[in-house]
Amino acid sequence: MVMRFSRTGRPAVISVSLLALFLPLGAASAQEVDRGTSALDLPRPGYEPRRMRFGTTTIAPELRVQSVYESNVFATSANEDDDIIVSIAPRIDATSEFGDVRLKSDIHADHREYTDNGRESRTTFGLGTKGDYGLNRAHRLTFGARFDRDVESRADPEATRNPNLPPRKIDMLSGELGYSYKLNRIGIGAQGGVQRQNYLAPDESDRDLTTWRGSVRVSAQLAAGRDVFLLGFVNRRDHRLSVDRSGLDRDATTLGFLTGAGLDIGTKWRGEIGIGLFRTNSDDPTLRSFSGFAANGKITWSPDERTAITADVFRGDVATVQSGAGGRIDTRIGLRLDQEIRHNLLMSVRGGVRRTSYRGGAADQRETTASVGGEVEYLMNRHISIFVNANYAQRYARIDLEDFKRTGAGVGLRLRY
Repeated sequence: MVMRFSRTGRPAVISVSLLALFLPLGAASAQEVDRGTSALDLPRPGYEPRRMRFGTTTIAPELRVQSVYESNVFATSANEDDDIIVSIAPRIDATSEFGDVRLKSDIHADHREYTDNGRESRTTFGLGTKGDYGLNRAHRLTFGARFDRDVESRADPEATRNPNLPPRKIDMLSGELGYSYKLNRIGIGAQGGVQRQNYLAPDESDRDLTTWRGSVRVSAQLAAGRDVFLLGFVNRRDHRLSVDRSGLDRDATTLGFLTGAGLDIGTKWRGEIGIGLFRTNSDDPTLRSFSGFAANGKITWSPDERTAITADVFRGDVATVQSGAGGRIDTRIGLRLDQEIRHNLLMSVRGGVRRTSYRGGAADQRETTASVGGEVEYLMNRHISIFVNANYAQRYARIDLEDFKRTGAGVGLRLRY
């Protein structure tokens, strides 16, 4: 899906996918399905895309072409400007196995051409890989690296409101390394990572930062497929400039913990959710430290292998350079339904709410964005499918100028090798 309605601390995309299939429901049910397989990725005899194999590496190329109508390009409260956007998005996914090492990699691009507002046209791209190395039954290493060129959404709470300025381009480079140990019912893990966020516009240089993060987790299995965990984490933000546009030092350290439960019960329940507390300490002596409620996790319930309902939640401290704000807290709640209607007809529906709250002098700047969307895809054969989608988003803010409504709808083709 190409529509991007909202962002959080780092640029992020809220995308909605709806897929489905035609075939007697019992046909695929009789096949052996990997545990945790998405309802949208089930085996579909006669519709499986071919795969390119090079030794132990399997490559899956794909091309999405679509036309999208967007009612409020600049996410404004007045003088809305609509547009037709043409998107061309190639992608290649690859999986590799080298002994006990498994890799999942991807490379992608997306060019979006705005028919009337050419200044909004943009090209995003990225590539990355994640690896898993099982030393033995008890010890496991994970690692990954990624680069993305992204574009800030006009709906981001801190995006430029000037329609005469192009949307902000951002380069993001990240890496992570993790280790886990599990023996009998006890598990111990540690993970570390770093992300470099670079805004290409010179007037956004105070938003350039490097974020270091680390966590330690202890878990205990209560029963088969059920465990509890305690996770402690630390995040360190180092901005490239010593002070931001308001003359404040935005470097900060956040400490916190999450405790919760995880489920992996056959194909019915998967995922985990934790809740806890965090405390953010700023390097600037004029900015007060603050504490808050933290939450993070995702749970998927599959009443049958054709249906998946996923709930996800996040609450935590987010980087900001908002003038007058001493800090920013984002809260996100989402719900998604993935459904196989027939063997070659797939559907997804998604809804969510995000609240952004600023602390300090800008404490009254609170914004709540609600969004819904969906997509249906019809598989014509193993190589070609057609899809239609629709989205709606609305933001409510204490400052009237920050309100907006946006509607979108699109139709497109998906081509697989």
